[in-house]
Amino acid sequence: MMSDDDFIPEPTLLVGIGGSGCAIIDRLLGNAERSKRAPEHRIQVLGIDTDVEDLKHHRYLGPEHILRIGAMDDVYRMWERNRPGVENWFLHYDSMTPDIRRMSVGTGAGQIRILSTLAFSDAMNDRLIEDAIDRVVKGINQRSLAPLLVGPMNIIIVGSMAGGTGSGLFLALAWLLIRKFRSLGGVVPVVRGLLLMGDVFCHAARLPAAQMDNVRTNSYAALTELNAATLEAARKLPRPVDFRHLNRGTRIADDNSPFEEVILVDYNDRMGASLGPNLENYYSRCASILHFLTFTSVGSRYRSLFANEILSRSSGTACGRPKIYTGVGVSDLFYPRDDILHYLSLRTAKQAMQDDWLTIDRAFDEQKTLWLRRRKDGITEPEPVKARFFTDMVRVRGRDNGNHFFRAILHAVEVPPPPLDERGEQSAEIDRTYETFLSSFTRRAEQIFYESHHFLASWRNGPGVDSDNPLSSLAQWVNERERKLNLAEEKVFDALVGAPAQTFRDLFLTKIDRHESDFRPEDIEYYILRNGVHPMQVRFFLYGLSLALERELKRLGPSDELDRLIAEAAKMAKASLSSDPSKGALARSRRSYTAAIADRADDAARTTGLLKGRRVRRDFLAEYRRHYASSADIIKAMIDNGLRRGLYAELRMAVNAMVAELEEFFKVVDRLSNRIDRDIDELENRYDGERESAATVTGSIARADDQRAFWVGNVPVHASRTAMRSIWSDVEESQKTLQSQPILKGLARTLCQRFRDVTMGRDNKDGVDYERLFRDNVIDGYCRDTISRNATKHYDFDVITAIQREAKGRNQDWRLWLADRVRILREQSAPLIATESDRAGSRVVMWAMNINAAAGLLDRHKVNVDNIESDPALTSLFAVEPGDRLAVRAMYDPQRLSCIQFRNNLELTALVKLKPGYRDEHHNVSNPPEGRYHRAYQSTLERLRGQTGADGTATVCAVTPHLHRDWHLPGYLPDIFEATAQSWRERSLQAFTQALALDLLKQNPHGSDEGPFCYDEAAWPGAVASRRKAILKARNDFELSAELDLDPQLVEWIQSIYAAAVHAALGEADPLGSRLYEKLGSAELPFRIAGIAVDHRGDDARTLTRHVMSRVIDLLSAFVDLAMRGSGNAIRRNKVRLTLMQAITDAEQRSKEAVPARPTGDRTAGPRGRAGTRGKTPALVADEERRKAEQEREDRRRSILTDMKDTVVNWQPESSGSS
Repeated sequence: MMSDDDFIPEPTLLVGIGGSGCAIIDRLLGNAERSKRAPEHRIQVLGIDTDVEDLKHHRYLGPEHILRIGAMDDVYRMWERNRPGVENWFLHYDSMTPDIRRMSVGTGAGQIRILSTLAFSDAMNDRLIEDAIDRVVKGINQRSLAPLLVGPMNIIIVGSMAGGTGSGLFLALAWLLIRKFRSLGGVVPVVRGLLLMGDVFCHAARLPAAQMDNVRTNSYAALTELNAATLEAARKLPRPVDFRHLNRGTRIADDNSPFEEVILVDYNDRMGASLGPNLENYYSRCASILHFLTFTSVGSRYRSLFANEILSRSSGTACGRPKIYTGVGVSDLFYPRDDILHYLSLRTAKQAMQDDWLTIDRAFDEQKTLWLRRRKDGITEPEPVKARFFTDMVRVRGRDNGNHFFRAILHAVEVPPPPLDERGEQSAEIDRTYETFLSSFTRRAEQIFYESHHFLASWRNGPGVDSDNPLSSLAQWVNERERKLNLAEEKVFDALVGAPAQTFRDLFLTKIDRHESDFRPEDIEYYILRNGVHPMQVRFFLYGLSLALERELKRLGPSDELDRLIAEAAKMAKASLSSDPSKGALARSRRSYTAAIADRADDAARTTGLLKGRRVRRDFLAEYRRHYASSADIIKAMIDNGLRRGLYAELRMAVNAMVAELEEFFKVVDRLSNRIDRDIDELENRYDGERESAATVTGSIARADDQRAFWVGNVPVHASRTAMRSIWSDVEESQKTLQSQPILKGLARTLCQRFRDVTMGRDNKDGVDYERLFRDNVIDGYCRDTISRNATKHYDFDVITAIQREAKGRNQDWRLWLADRVRILREQSAPLIATESDRAGSRVVMWAMNINAAAGLLDRHKVNVDNIESDPALTSLFAVEPGDRLAVRAMYDPQRLSCIQFRNNLELTALVKLKPGYRDEHHNVSNPPEGRYHRAYQSTLERLRGQTGADGTATVCAVTPHLHRDWHLPGYLPDIFEATAQSWRERSLQAFTQALALDLLKQNPHGSDEGPFCYDEAAWPGAVASRRKAILKARNDFELSAELDLDPQLVEWIQSIYAAAVHAALGEADPLGSRLYEKLGSAELPFRIAGIAVDHRGDDARTLTRHVMSRVIDLLSAFVDLAMRGSGNAIRRNKVRLTLMQAITDAEQRSKEAVPARPTGDRTAGPRGRAGTRGKTPALVADEERRKAEQEREDRRRSILTDMKDTVVNWQPESSGSS
């Protein structure tokens, strides 16, 4: 048997389209991550959607996996931008309401499928989709064991057929992926679909009633298109369907069916059972299906079985009924280990929360209230400062030996000195950790600052003036040093503008995902994260640090170094300080005094007299060296003090922000205790005994009135209130040594990172969910990790162990209890697809079990992995019917026993919700009712056809449910049910025959390519006035018939005119002398009918001729029956035969006369008796050719008319009248 390590998933691409498809893929990725089977090997995912808001809600489907199509432009601009490529299939401008034209596809397709196709076309023009697929192919190649992707490539397209995006993209995307992967060479793409039906959203998503028909119509329309595409690829359609706009402008090639298999998921199964009115249940079911098909050997086994039934599917396609549809159901007997662990984490966190957390806050609130009352009474005293109040209270309570909580916090932050030495003297002072941090932080910040400012670092080391006399000009020597001082001033000024903040960010606002041992004394995490620091200790540290910063900033005082530097320059220049505001920035710089200092140097250098000059120069040099040294000291002080002021100001804001975060959090903690109690109670009742008993008795999935479908579709075990409390009792006993102080260790880390994110502009500080922080870092963080590490044996069971414990608590035999649950699982795993019979398709049932659970079921510590699946103890329990299979692998979840049921090789005609049923006039008890999808679709089509007036213009703008503006019209797409399509074809053919009889269809006498549809309002009763002439573009009557198939308005108009003509003829004194009878029995009618096969050669034309002539016989017979009611049947039959035989004979005579006679004296034979052209003019030759062609045409016509006579002679009327 293949081991876990041997199983290698086939290269697979999972594509989620639309909101539902992306949500299912996101859930699958979450399940895979939690089960440590994330798709990192040979599996790639891609999400495509039009709604930008939906894309924001995915947790695991990251931006690198998502492609949004549909620009934020409105529909009109997108249509205008792509107009040349879409005008042949997209909505006409007049068919788009103003709302649709202004609609932005970037916010969703609005359940209008054709809009998604427009967005797809727009994205293809920008290569957005192809580039995304190229990245996917590259990713699979990188993850593949082989150097290049070769062989089968599984592609699963996931979405819904209810909305606009998924149902509008699945066909075009399938063809695109097939073409893309085939172009790689050596790759065989196998595309499957997993599609949700419309009723899932009608009931589970609780759509408004006004939208239900729309989503059901979309589902039926999408399946109709898929059915047509499958048959078109197999070349089984009598009339080809043009899918070029979905296939990049090319027709479908042979064997280019878009899907190998399509898994359909509806709201309920054939027995009416469902997953309840909760859409998440259906997403979970679909994610489970994908999990088994993608990440486990169940998928490989099923694909092998699926391939073995290729002959059955091929025969279905050959008969025009593709068997590519499958229903899949999954049901689990499960032990909810994660919920049990969450329950234990909640109980642990609740136990660890102490009242001491909020006592100081409440005391401060009382102190603040007292101060406000005194101030109102006129008593003046300083306002209480929370930082000072908090630190004083911790020190007071920490010195109380009875309060161990505050004593531990105090000694952790303000470490007491060691005991007195032998002389009774204190050997050291209290080590205040926040002062230690401040000192280390400052040293490290200065180091970072000077490492990036080498020029200022040289000044910090004390640059002096040369002690020897200047060798060059004294003025030049002074000017050089003045430039150094001015440059230093400028550099310091520039550095102190942004350097303290940048240095702070580099040192403080860093990631904190390091290990505790990596923290250094200059890191604040060194003091608030190491060794499981309690949040109260963090507060004490931060409050002490805040007060220390206040003291340091007060010691540094205001920034006066620049004033001192300027005063020193003015003193050297022997000038008064400039206060002229017109000098601007210059007045605040020593540079304004440089010229005066240089003048003094020049004056000293120019002093005459040897002794006097030396003395003046010596005194000036001494004075300047003092000035230079003093200025250098001021610059150094400016650097050090300016840097510290900036750093401490930034650090103070950071500390205050962190304190504010903590204070707000502690307010939430006070409210969180009650919510944790409610969460504990909810978990204890989620799988309570009453619910479990109900599932045991009924074995059903869920009914529509079940509002609490947490685990619907599955059977929980050992998860009742009693079981949970028993498990907690065992865990609590084992955790008595657990200390409460370090339990919030992760919270401080999160708050530090939270502050950094806010400060760095990566998040918005407003609206912080502190409760979520607590839950993520305390309950789901520390508590969960601690229990997972220390109490595994008390709660971490496989499903068989859980069954044994559950049965033991019920005093039942666990084997009998398990056998009953296996029966329930088989019933609940029925696919959610309503078929007309339980025998529809082929059923395959697979059971998936973890190998360790199987060992427990067999009461063995070790099992033989090679033959465990054939063990009699297992096969007798699971393989109860032919086709049942058991898969035992280590890869399967040990907490679950899964039943996966497939019903494949289904035809769409087997789905009851698609059934056309019968209308009321034909209804009887043996006929099935009309399916809700078919009913919604037909109602939509009736509304669409009713929105066109008698003149053919749209009275209300209509939007087709299809991906082509004309596909809802009859004759474009084959109907799912052959009888429905045949019924329309019969009606269209009847109308075509009636139009020929009434001479309503007239070919253009000028031989144009357009055959006009003409009617004269005065020609026949009931032909109402019209404001236009409808033109059917056709070259002959055969094409005219095909065009009439696509125009239901004209069909209805013809039938209404014919009915009015019959009514008018029967009202005459002699109906057999009426104009209608004359038309039905005229030679013109068979002559034109025979012309169908004359103008268009081929078997199809001859078949149409026979069908039309048969309907002429039926029309004439029906009219004669009504006109000659008093006559016997034989008389009426003879009347029909005689009338038609005479008409056909006259038509034959007309055909003979239609051939022009040969001109007199025409020489038609050459010297050797053959036809020749010697002596003939070109006109005579051309005329002879025309005569021969006409002779051949009329010969064919007379042959067809002879066949018509046989049809009339062999005609047998129905026993009852057809009126």
